[in-house]
Amino acid sequence: TLTVTPSSNLYFLDSLSYSEYYNPSNNTDIVPSDGVYSFIMPATHVMVNATFKQGESYSIWVQGKLVNSANKDDVLGDGKVSYNPETNTLTLNNTTVQYDNGNGIISEGDIIIDGTGKIIGNGIGIRSKNGSVTITGSFDEITGTSKGIAANGNVIISGSVDKISGGANGIHSHNGNISITGTI
Repeated sequence: TLTVTPSSNLYFLDSLSYSEYYNPSNNTDIVPSDGVYSFIMPATHVMVNATFKQGESYSIWVQGKLVNSANKDDVLGDGKVSYNPETNTLTLNNTTVQYDNGNGIISEGDIIIDGTGKIIGNGIGIRSKNGSVTITGSFDEITGTSKGIAANGNVIISGSVDKISGGANGIHSHNGNISITGTI
C-alpha cells in the first residue's frame, strides 16, 4: 500500500500514474474506482507519479472524478453537473451519470442530489460512506449492480424517482432510516 497525501488540505490529488523505472517516458494513468487508486504491479521496478492541484476537496466523486473547488461549478466539464459546498447539494442538469468502474456518485458525508437525469453505477448508484443521502430532484433512474442508493445514515426521498434498483437492494440504509415523501 502506498499512501499519497498533500502537505495541506489546500491541495488535492489531481492525477496518479506510474511508469517503468527504466522507461520513464512510458506513463500509465491510474484510474480511481470509488476514490481509490490501484493498479496491478508489473514484473519490474516502477515509479509512481502524483500530481496535486491547489484548491479544496469536497470528498465527493462523480463518475470517478473528485469534486473540488476548481471544478465544482462544472464537475465533468460538460456544464451538466455542479456542486454547492455551502448546502452540500450536487445538481444534475438533465444528464446521465454512469460509471462503469465503480459507484456513480460517492460521498464521504451527507449529500443532497437535486436536478434531473439518471444515475447508474457499477456497484452502487449513489453511496454515502458516512452520512445521509437526500434526493430532491426528479430522476428517471437510480440504479447499481449492487444497490441503487446506499447510505451509512438516512435515505430521504422528497423528489421523484421513476426507478430505483440494485442487485441486492434498491435502497439500503445502515444506521439510519428511509423516508419517502416524494414519489417512486
